[in-house]
Amino acid sequence: MLFNVVPLFIIWKIWKRRNTINHGGRMRHVGIEIEIDRNLFLLAKYNYPWRKDLPTSWPGLIKFIKEYTPTLGCRRIVWNPPVMGSFKYNSDGASKRNPGPSYGAYNILDGIWETLWGIMMKIKRIKMLMEDKEVIAEHILKEGNQLANFLTNHIFYFVGTQTLTYSNFQDLPTNARGIINTEKEKLPSLRIRRYQN
Repeated sequence: MLFNVVPLFIIWKIWKRRNTINHGGRMRHVGIEIEIDRNLFLLAKYNYPWRKDLPTSWPGLIKFIKEYTPTLGCRRIVWNPPVMGSFKYNSDGASKRNPGPSYGAYNILDGIWETLWGIMMKIKRIKMLMEDKEVIAEHILKEGNQLANFLTNHIFYFVGTQTLTYSNFQDLPTNARGIINTEKEKLPSLRIRRYQN
């Protein structure tokens, strides 16, 4: 990122120097270089706030970035289908801006991989089945809840224009069908995080 903004900083400082000179002021080339170094240092400090040893000069920053290797952590996440005779409810919500539109999506599966598309007819049956059952609610990372996450974000493309209802597998967007097939095969998703080092 630092390398991408260097041309912008240089152009901006040249533009400032031009305007200063046009309006009767003076600005030396050395002053431009010092300001560019300072802006790059501040940007590096913003991107790497945990690093206290950042160099303040451009050559030092180049050396630091070339030698810096972030520590990555990888976590394997698998979505587990419901066991036979049980149901699994996956939901997700999303909000764009605050305040802004907020939406949610959900899907319910039974133990034989039948998505309960006719949801209204099945809800009464689920409530009846839950009366003498233990209900477990647990959090899962978004990588393990990809279908509900995809559907929630998919809704934002149609905000205010239509209501989306999918009544069978073939009606779903191609990406959603791919997610379901991937989950059926129990293929893991990877959550990769960059740690501060």
